[in-house]
Amino acid sequence: LLFLLASWLFRKRQDGKLCHVLEASALALLGIMSYYLTRQAFHPDADTIYMQASFVERGIITNMFFLFALGCFWVGRRYARPAFSAVAVVMTGMALLRVLYFDLLRYNPLFHHDSVGSAPLFNALWLPYALPLFYLWQARREVQYLSWHFPRAERFALAVPLLLLFTFITLQTRQLFQGEYLTGSATDTELYAYSAAWLLLGIGLLIGGFRLDDRHLRYASLGMMLLVIGKVFLWDASELSGLYRVFSFLG
Repeated sequence: LLFLLASWLFRKRQDGKLCHVLEASALALLGIMSYYLTRQAFHPDADTIYMQASFVERGIITNMFFLFALGCFWVGRRYARPAFSAVAVVMTGMALLRVLYFDLLRYNPLFHHDSVGSAPLFNALWLPYALPLFYLWQARREVQYLSWHFPRAERFALAVPLLLLFTFITLQTRQLFQGEYLTGSATDTELYAYSAAWLLLGIGLLIGGFRLDDRHLRYASLGMMLLVIGKVFLWDASELSGLYRVFSFLG
């Protein structure tokens, strides 16, 4: 807070690099404080540094980073403060790294025994996989107002939401059959449900691609269709039996 006050006082004389450094430092400290306050709320009587976070806790922290970034984007655009915009880009990147590393790779509930909630559809899977879709869409709009652009980052920002959407649909389908923990074995009904869910996702992407005139969504739809066809011929044909195999080929 004192850094922000000092930046405001210096800005009355000259709005230079010193003001930007003070603002960025203040935002970094506020981000660290928000992180540890969130951790402390989950572990009030323990050493928060060494306690392993649960799936829900990691998701809340990631959403906090995204919200912090969107707030910085708004302040940076509203009051023409480049330091806020730069911190917003960094915070968005950190939140994305958390999702990709923790929730997709290291602690993915598909193979890590961690509770995602017992309620069908409305559970903790929204935190790392669905809500970031909205944040990334807002961040993409905010970046368009900046004078500096990241062509590679923009292409990356198009691929990540599709990956998160695919993961969200897949894990929600599995949660319908497995419940609170997703590490169990799959039944024939569940295996067929993946084909149906992915097929509906591909159709949705195709419709969205035409309505929004977005070729990237149409390419993603083609990829989903090829994935479903590959699963039907390479997996369903050997693993499913009876009517499930018939319905899979029919789909």
